[in-house]
Amino acid sequence: MISRKNDNDQDSSRSSFVRLLATTRDISPYLGLGLQLAASILVFLFLGRWVDGKLGTYPVFMIIGAFIGGAGGMISFIRTVLKHEKSIKRKKKDNEN
Repeated sequence: MISRKNDNDQDSSRSSFVRLLATTRDISPYLGLGLQLAASILVFLFLGRWVDGKLGTYPVFMIIGAFIGGAGGMISFIRTVLKHEKSIKRKKKDNEN
């Protein structure tokens, strides 16, 4: 009796681990997107700040840089999500055939 209980516990924990791995594999393309968005905004913000320092136009280029970084980051975000969703649909279609 005890061995059956341990076997069931092992099967249950193995099943949980497999589900965790599958979930991690599904969300892995999204994990770095927030960091990438923030980094692109900050890089262009500081680039704009540097240009403002050279031209004496504070905060014009800093604001423009922040918007350019945000737009570029969002475009990258959307492209990554659409690419991943297309990949998921393709895999589901291949599994059905």
